Amino acid sequence: MLIMNAVIGLCWFEYAWYSSRRVRNSTEELDSKFPAWRRHDAKNWSRLTMWPGAMTMLIPRAFLCVFVIAFMALFCRIVMIGHTLDEPLTPMRSLIIHFAWRRMMFVMITLSFFGWQKNDEYKWDDPRVDYSEYLGPDWKKELKEHVDRNEPDSMLVCNHTAFFDVYSFLSSSFIPAFTPSAPFRKVPIFGYALEAL
Repeated sequence: MLIMNAVIGLCWFEYAWYSSRRVRNSTEELDSKFPAWRRHDAKNWSRLTMWPGAMTMLIPRAFLCVFVIAFMALFCRIVMIGHTLDEPLTPMRSLIIHFAWRRMMFVMITLSFFGWQKNDEYKWDDPRVDYSEYLGPDWKKELKEHVDRNEPDSMLVCNHTAFFDVYSFLSSSFIPAFTPSAPFRKVPIFGYALEAL
């Protein structure tokens, strides 16, 4: 069983490694055109350092992810009895669903070792990237004014460089709402869980 786990994990990892070659071998010209999608850590990726995790944790993590999504879809179905998805959620149902999602994400992050990984974290903006072309020349001043007013954010947008964005938001105190794309809504179990959020 362990050998099968290692072989499947390595095959899966090698496929992902091959598929990510464009990200790993990105040119400065491409990075300068799309600074928000730049991966600063890609140059530090090493196939040999990732093999042990692929051979031991990749498959259990995948099963854990499927289990959590299936459990949360069932939980959402129970909480949503008597409610249609065409109407907004009542505050109590929303609170219950988000509380359960946060607890499940905490378990998943802890068991899948995402909680032990160090990531660059910036409170408001990444100083390595200049968004002037997209947000206008005064975007830093406007951001500072917004922060000084101490108003809550109305929308958080991430570029989905990985599934880690979903983990981060679901385990945070923001109580996010998602707008899943149409293909995700059609996935049998996963789609309902996303709609309930």
